[in-house]
Amino acid sequence: MDSLNIVTCGSSLKVWSLPDTVQVYEGANVKKVTSATWNYDGSCLASCGVDKPDHITLTHTKNDRFSSVDIIGPHGRNAQITALQYPRTTSKFLCIATGDHVLLYDINKKKSRQDFNKVPNVTCLSMNHNDKYIAAGTSMGQLYVLNSLTGRPSFTQPIQITDEDSALTATAFNNIKYSMVGASCDDGSVGFWDVNTGKELQTFREHKAPATGIAFSPVNEVLVLSAGLDKRCVCYDTSLKRPFTSITLDAPVTSVDFASDGSNLILGSSQVCFPF
Repeated sequence: MDSLNIVTCGSSLKVWSLPDTVQVYEGANVKKVTSATWNYDGSCLASCGVDKPDHITLTHTKNDRFSSVDIIGPHGRNAQITALQYPRTTSKFLCIATGDHVLLYDINKKKSRQDFNKVPNVTCLSMNHNDKYIAAGTSMGQLYVLNSLTGRPSFTQPIQITDEDSALTATAFNNIKYSMVGASCDDGSVGFWDVNTGKELQTFREHKAPATGIAFSPVNEVLVLSAGLDKRCVCYDTSLKRPFTSITLDAPVTSVDFASDGSNLILGSSQVCFPF
């Protein structure tokens, strides 16, 4: 595996170099990190945290050097930011959930390009391959699919994925089969939907504790992983509509992601980060 940087989020934000697992940076600007996202080329990391809930920290990296700057959120002071997501095609904008709004925000001009209102209690965000669709999961078990081209939600009502008292913990779009979106839930379920029709494709209930993350393979349209506090990472085949294997760790699994080559993956836990 070629050298790459990953970020871990907890009481502080840390950047690590792989495969040697050397810490190359620890951020002082943001504590108790609640959301973090790399831009498309890995040159900037946006994050937010509990200590400054109305601020965004931008950490730039160039030639193995890091520098950070804080910016106030789009709705000013005392407006809590709950989730961040960089688009896949540009670094000019940042997708931000704050209050009952999801914004596409121009960082340099400090101006919103799109503002979707009445999207309350957002816990997680993702964008599809060409940034047309934004998936926003909520603490009420709902998934909003927002169209950034029209500036409107794709459906008149959000998709009710799970019970209202079970939050969505992560959302992700299939990297090859573009119409598929997935979500993981506090009730342990992992489900997939068609963003064009809003139709449920399949739901799995393999985790015996909250599911904490979901990741689609960047090179295989049927392979997807989920992480859970039951100390397991479950691998699914969405074509056969079944799980086919799992990885068990010694601690609850809090996050999962693929490296860009598709053959390596990273599992985060409450104790340590595991490269595979």
